[in-house]
Amino acid sequence: MMLQMGRHYSIMLSSFLSIGILISITSSNWFMVWMGLELNLYAFIPFILQTSNHLEKEAALKYFFAQALASALLLMSILFIYVTPTMSTFTIMAIIMKLGAAPCHFWFPSVMNASPWPTCWLLTTIQKIAPLMMLNLLFMHTQPIFMYMLATFSAIVGALGGFNQSHMRPLLAYSSIHHIGWMIASMSISKILPILYFMSYMIISSSLFFFLHKLNMNKLSPQTMNLHNNYSIISIILNMLSLGGQPPLLGFFPKMMIIFTLMNNNLVTLAIILIITSTTSLYFYMKIILYSMFSYSIYSSPSSFLLNKTSFSILAPASITAVSTILFSVIIIISL
Repeated sequence: MMLQMGRHYSIMLSSFLSIGILISITSSNWFMVWMGLELNLYAFIPFILQTSNHLEKEAALKYFFAQALASALLLMSILFIYVTPTMSTFTIMAIIMKLGAAPCHFWFPSVMNASPWPTCWLLTTIQKIAPLMMLNLLFMHTQPIFMYMLATFSAIVGALGGFNQSHMRPLLAYSSIHHIGWMIASMSISKILPILYFMSYMIISSSLFFFLHKLNMNKLSPQTMNLHNNYSIISIILNMLSLGGQPPLLGFFPKMMIIFTLMNNNLVTLAIILIITSTTSLYFYMKIILYSMFSYSIYSSPSSFLLNKTSFSILAPASITAVSTILFSVIIIISL
C-alpha cells in the first residue's frame, strides 16, 4: 500500500516508525521504552493527516490525546516501579490504551473510521507490535486473573461492538479489538502462540486491506458489489470469513491451537467465552456477506465472471493467504 504523500517523506516517517518500535521492544530500560513509544507516536500522526479532510484532523487529535494519556500513565508507572518492586497496574493500563484494547478502546473505532485504508492497516498491524511484545513480557509479573479479565472484556466488546456495524472501517476496528482478546488470552499459556496468532492476523488483514484500498470500498453492499470485479469481491469475502475463524481458512487454525492449549491448562471458562464471542463475530460477518451475495446474485451477469489483468493483480494477496493456510496446517500436524 502506497501512502498519499511524498515518497521521501513517507520513507522518512516509516523509518522513524520502525526505529521507535525497535527501541521499545529491545530496550531493558523503561525510559528507553517510553522514548521509543513517543517516537512511534509522533511518526504515525502524519500518516493520518494525509489530506485536508476535517475527519482526518479530528482522528489525529483523538489519536494524539489518547496516546498522550497512555504515555503519561506509563511515565507515572515507571516512577512507581523504581519506588516499589511490584508491577504497577498503571503500566498494564497504559499498554492496553496504547494497544486500543478494551476497556481503553474508546478512541480506536473513531480513529479507524476517519483514516485512509493504508493508515488503518498500519494502525491494526504494525502499531500493535510494540505494545503486544511489552504485554507479553509483563504477563509473568501480573496477576493472571487480571489478564484473563482483560482478554474476556476485549473479546466481548469486539464481538458485540461490531454487531450493528455495516461500514467496513469500524467493523474491522471492533474485529481488531476482538482479536486482541485472543492474543492476551494466549499469553497466559504460551510465548509462541501470541506471535503465531498475530502473524496469521497480520497476513489476513494485509490481504483484506489491500483489496479494500485497491477498490476504495467503504461498505460491502449490493451496490458496491455490482461496481467491482467478481473475483475481488470473493477475495474480500474469504478474508472476512478468515478473520471470523471460519474453517478451513487461515484464521481458524491459530484459534484452534489456542482453544486446545487453554483446555489442556484447565482454563475451560476462558475457552468457552472465546468460542462464543468468536461465533458471534463470525455471525455478523456472515450476515453482511449473505445479504450482499443474495442481493448481488439478482443483478449479476455471466460477463462479470471474466478474468482480466486487474483480477490477477488483486488475487495475489489471496494466493498468499492460501499458501499461509497450508503452512499453518503443516505446523499443526507436526505439533500433534
